[in-house]
Parts: sequence; C-alpha cells; structure tokens
Amino acid sequence: MAGPPSKPNLPSIQMTTTDEDVAIRVASLLGVKSRAISGRRFAENGWKQAYFVVLKGERAYHLMAQLKPLMSRRRQQQIDKAMACFCKKKLGTGQLKLTDDMIREIKTSADEAKHLARRFDVHTTTIYRIRNGTRHDIPQDNVSLMIAD
Repeated sequence: MAGPPSKPNLPSIQMTTTDEDVAIRVASLLGVKSRAISGRRFAENGWKQAYFVVLKGERAYHLMAQLKPLMSRRRQQQIDKAMACFCKKKLGTGQLKLTDDMIREIKTSADEAKHLARRFDVHTTTIYRIRNGTRHDIPQDNVSLMIAD
C-alpha cells in the first residue's frame, strides 16, 4: 500500500492475523518483528488477540516489485500506486530531491512554509530546517545535488 498522507514516500506491506505462529513466521520471512495489537476491546468483546507484521520503505518496494506479477489486476494497480509514490527518491543513492537552486530559493523566499513544501513536494519541517540551517544534508559549499526522478 502507498504511504499515509503524512509519509507518502513510505510504501508498506502489512499483514494482520489472529494466529501468532503465522505472524511470527511471516515476520521471520520478511526480517521484521511481529507485534500484538493492544487494546482492551479484544478482551471486552471476547475477541481473539490480533497480531500484525509491517514491512516499510525500500525493502517493501522491492518485495512489491517481485510480488506484482503474481497478484490480481486490482492488487497490481495498488502496487503501482505505492511504487509510484516511492519513485520520487532514487533508491539507495542517498540523493536529495532538492537541488542547490531550490534550496537557495527556499532560503530567500517570503512564501509560507506550507506553500513551499507543497510546491517542492517535501514536508514543511524540511522547509523550516533549511531556513534555520539545521538540515545536516544541506551542502555548505557549491556541492551539486541531483534531483531524483
């Protein structure tokens, strides 16, 4: 699935089950931990305990690509949507989405942070950090950053 609105660039693969042994097995296959869903409503309603497993980010992206041919057309469309969100940043390159010129424009612009964030497709926190100089990945000299496709 595509990431939530707060983190659209974070695709995830999720599974929920009431079988703890299934959750543990799936988690071990994915290299993550299984977790119990907490809450009083399980006991209050007499429901079985539920467990979930989540794989996020680049590893989820690669697994989606491998699973896509095995899925139905509807699931393939969901995978395409999730993968399209993640493709905004080059995988494994550590390159930023912003160029030096974009960073300069953010620093000098009088526009509100939320408008700049929408325009440059970044979080408003990124805009604030660029403006106050707390972003550690912003070059201090003329090192060129590539924009990710």
